[in-house]
Amino acid sequence: MTELKVKEITGACHKRFRTRSQAEAFIEDWKESFADVWRSAIREGLDQGLRPRDMKISVEGILHETDEQTEDADALDEVKLDRLSLKEED
Repeated sequence: MTELKVKEITGACHKRFRTRSQAEAFIEDWKESFADVWRSAIREGLDQGLRPRDMKISVEGILHETDEQTEDADALDEVKLDRLSLKEED
């Protein structure tokens, strides 16, 4: 995905990595941060007295699959490493 295409998507970022391991670490960190946001919101709801309807969890209500035409910032965790720029910086 080119930087120009990324700029068309609200909230998206374009980042280069020198190595594949740096790109993988970035993705893992982003996924952990995303999960922390949900974890915090759930804990807040529980503290306010809200309770789950049941213990079954369906991520489909939160996450969705995308293709290159509809990809947005909310789907960063679905982006494959081959879409990230792994080129050496000039």
